[in-house]
Amino acid sequence: MSALGAKLMCWRSALLPVVLLAGCTFADEPLWSGSRLVSGVSPYKDIGGVEICVADHRLGTPDTDLAGFCVPRSAPPRATCATDSDCRSRESCVCGYCTVKYCTRNDECGEGRMCDFTLSRCVSTCYTECDCQGPNARCDIGMCQQLCIVNAECQSGEICSLSRARCISVPCSSDADCFSDEECIIQREPRTLTEPTLAPNLDGQNMVVFFDMIHNGPYERPRHMIFRAVTADGQRWTVEPAAPILEPPILGDYRAPTVMQGSGGFVMYVEIGDASAILRATSPDGRAWTFDPPDPVLIPEASWEQGRVGSPSVVLGADGLPRLYYEVGDGAGVGLAVASDPEGRSFPSGAGRHLVLTPPQVTTDLLWRNVTRVRAPTALLGHDFEGEPFYRLFFSARGYESPEATSFGSVGQIPSNYSIGYAASRDGVSFEVYPFNPVLDRIYPNTFVNHGSELTPAVVDLGDRYLLFYSAADRNLGDWENLRVAVNPPPL
Repeated sequence: MSALGAKLMCWRSALLPVVLLAGCTFADEPLWSGSRLVSGVSPYKDIGGVEICVADHRLGTPDTDLAGFCVPRSAPPRATCATDSDCRSRESCVCGYCTVKYCTRNDECGEGRMCDFTLSRCVSTCYTECDCQGPNARCDIGMCQQLCIVNAECQSGEICSLSRARCISVPCSSDADCFSDEECIIQREPRTLTEPTLAPNLDGQNMVVFFDMIHNGPYERPRHMIFRAVTADGQRWTVEPAAPILEPPILGDYRAPTVMQGSGGFVMYVEIGDASAILRATSPDGRAWTFDPPDPVLIPEASWEQGRVGSPSVVLGADGLPRLYYEVGDGAGVGLAVASDPEGRSFPSGAGRHLVLTPPQVTTDLLWRNVTRVRAPTALLGHDFEGEPFYRLFFSARGYESPEATSFGSVGQIPSNYSIGYAASRDGVSFEVYPFNPVLDRIYPNTFVNHGSELTPAVVDLGDRYLLFYSAADRNLGDWENLRVAVNPPPL
């Protein structure tokens, strides 16, 4: 059958259900016709990993390799794009350029696509040729592919394989992996990302994100540095500038940024070392930062701090004074320090510090049992229906959400993992823990008992929805998945 004949058959089969639908009463009804409660508390639905771009490279998980595809040196330049719809049928918009997307997991590919693990590329799913675009498109084993005899019939990131008569992708990590008339165009590089914090419309248009990235440079040890990114939708971030905005000394680390607006611009607090102290920095534009004062504004002094103060989260209190919520000890709880001045230059000890949340407070008899660690708080100032202020606290905690289960004939307790919980307070000191915690807990696909870990939450109120960004890992924190995002209320 000719290509035109095949398309006519596709059109004919596509028209038939439309005619039948018009003559029956089985048309879809609206799922919901009322208003939805946007509380920012629960439930949250994970909507995927965050794609973070540095120039034309996206940042992959630390267990991945430097990776891309071999392309002919004579290939035309890649087209620029803003979304996938700007690109051709098998291409995606990857860091501003149209190309076949490199992948090692299905969740990297987006709706309607899957990862072809043999060729490490995202492909459109299909049932018949009708589901695929292009004059010589084919549906092979559920994946759209393209017949070809020359490279010009393929799309960016593809090469025509004469032995298969198909456009294929050839994974590579350097030019040495390609033929002499080809070059390796890198798409993805491995990085470890954690501790995101967000400020909506910080630059007047987009959300601005600050996060901690581990850099493996030419030094004796990896270092934690602070980077800045912008995003319009929360799922695609562009690092601006491409260099760290706060780079520590060679033997030092800057971790866990948190930002508020100050009188002359912006104020950031960061953890230094391994939770040994917290520094304050200022910036007029969010890009160039200066430590002010140069010495730490918070060091561990109270006995309940157990010598460690880290993962700070700043919120401007109802009294106009900045409040720093922070992790104490090795997950022993959440502390609070109240500033003595509106610019947050000084956080006195003594009566100005409080232990506000501990593992026993989070533990419940049914839903979240045997909580042993509480970490990485993020604080928001909210208002109730009467306009009265209250403090909202999201945090990570390690405990058990699943009871004992049978596996291969033996009964055992499902291992503990980190999930995200919520608490609220009128005065910002005495917190009431949400009775239906955790508010975010992932169970891996195709399993009933294999939980992942969710850490370092960052929550932003966008009016019609809340976004919750977090660091993801396996339950033992061995395999790091970098940053993901969840939404409340969940999509219908």
